[in-house]
Parts: sequence; C-alpha cells; structure tokens
Amino acid sequence: MTDITQQHMDSAYDKYRTVDWDKRYEAEGLTGKEIAATLLGNFNYQVENGGLVQWWDNRYAFEKGPNGTSTHVALAALVTSFRDIDPEVADTILDALKFVDLIPEKEAAGRAHAERYSYGNSDDEDDDDFYVPQSPLEDYLESEDVTNRYYELGEERRFAFMDQIVGAYPENGNPFEATFDFKAERPVPKAPDDVKYPNVHVRLQGEDGNAEAIIARTRRAMERARVSRDQIEAYTEQARSGDYDNVLSTTMKWVYTDPPESVASFKM
Repeated sequence: MTDITQQHMDSAYDKYRTVDWDKRYEAEGLTGKEIAATLLGNFNYQVENGGLVQWWDNRYAFEKGPNGTSTHVALAALVTSFRDIDPEVADTILDALKFVDLIPEKEAAGRAHAERYSYGNSDDEDDDDFYVPQSPLEDYLESEDVTNRYYELGEERRFAFMDQIVGAYPENGNPFEATFDFKAERPVPKAPDDVKYPNVHVRLQGEDGNAEAIIARTRRAMERARVSRDQIEAYTEQARSGDYDNVLSTTMKWVYTDPPESVASFKM
C-alpha cells in the first residue's frame, strides 16, 4: 500500500481501537479521508490476498456505517464519484460491487443447501471420502471474473487510484452519507445493426491504440461477455490478418466500440 492511503488507514485504525469494532465508523475524530482510505484499502487487501470471496467471507462487504449504509454501497458511491481519475479501475471495482450486491439472494439458496449437507456428518464409514458439494453461494463467488480483472490492473495503477481519491476526499466528508442504487435504470446504448456482438463494449478512444493492445482489450471484453473460445480465436485471427486499419475495422464489426458512457446512479 502506498503512503497516502496507508497513512490514513493507520490513523483510522488507531481510532477504531477506542470503540466496539461494529461501531468503528462512528469513532470520535474520524475524518472523511480515513474512512475513504479504510474502505478502499480493505477492499484492495482482501481481494488482492484471496479474491472477492475473501472480502465477503471476512465480513467487510455488508458492514454498516453510522446511518445504516452498507460498506459496499458506500464504496460504490465513492469510486463512482471519482471515476474520472481512472475509469477502468473505477468500473472494475464497481462491477465487483454489483456482483456482491446480488449475494443476499445467493445466500438464501446457500442456506437451503446447508440444510441438505453437513461437514463431518455422513452415513459413509470413511468420512475422509465424504464429498460435500459447494453451496450455490460459493459457486457464485468462485465463478466471477472481476477478481482477475482487478489483478490485471496492476498494483501501481490501483494504488495511484486509491491515493488520488484519499488525497482529494474532504476531511469532513463521509462516504456513508452517499447513496448508490445498483438497480437504477441506466440508458442502454444501441450498437450499430451490423455489429456481431453488440453486448460487448470496447473503448478505442482515449485508450492504448497499439494494434495488439486493441486485440487484447477486445479479447478480455469478449471473455467477460462469455463469448465462446472459438469465436474469440476467430476474431483474433481475422484482426491479425492485415494491417492496422484491418484491426480497427475488424474490431468495429465484431464488438460495439466507443459506446456512450452510462449515467452512474449516485448522489454525493
């Protein structure tokens, strides 16, 4: 962790020790920068160490702030309000938080699953051979790809994003006072009719314009959209079959390039 974010996390944790853990965001003298650093830092540490499933398992995702706002909601509002610093980092975190927002309904399925299976309780004579299928919630968390996308951003880029937010966040601010609606209607841009995969969005403007960078970015977007491996390889072969203009024209035929930005649903 870099100096700015770590410094404010350390000072926040000194204040957290004076109160009950579940009330720590109400600790006396806590600043907006310290809260922002804690939200960002905890998310980064947990996902970096054990993926999104660890952030949830260690009970960071649905903690409550002083007004009852969940940490994942406060974090979503925070990164969205500073999206211009690095849109790709912000959107990757937001995609992870959207994913987490669906956990409660998966958790209900998990409770039903737990009624059917119990570790260490089996009619089999050899408990070591007793296989307990994963719950729907575990399957859900382990199937997500946002953890890998977060890794791929690189430490330097993630830390720079966090440091700039903490540096800019007001001392008297409070991320838990913001609201964010994951289910709000957002305008859905319509792709040109001749685009093969209109649901796959790839930005060309303002991004690395190197031919291989465009192909790599397009491949990742197709993977996230669950396009088949055969189709991804077919796009790649076609894109690499000519010059730079061919890369651009092929990409624009296969995916929706430079879609309009969605309107984020948040209020500070």
